[in-house]
Amino acid sequence: MLAAIKAIGSERLLLVAFLSQEITAGYDQRGWQRKITAGSVTQRGIAAGCDQVAAGRDQSRWQREIAAAAMKTDGSEGCCL
Repeated sequence: MLAAIKAIGSERLLLVAFLSQEITAGYDQRGWQRKITAGSVTQRGIAAGCDQVAAGRDQSRWQREIAAAAMKTDGSEGCCL
């Protein structure tokens, strides 16, 4: 496992990597963005943001993706694509 934390002013960056599994996870405060990325030899990936969630799997040239927008914090709107 490899972990690194970097602070620049009021921003904090975190990177964690599990090298044997080829999985990385990161957190970036800039622009209120949170992101988690996981990868392996079979090219599996998951990304999550404040307002959206996306999951994808790529097998050769065939790709399937699912995206869903999360409800706003006040509950006024939400959608699923």
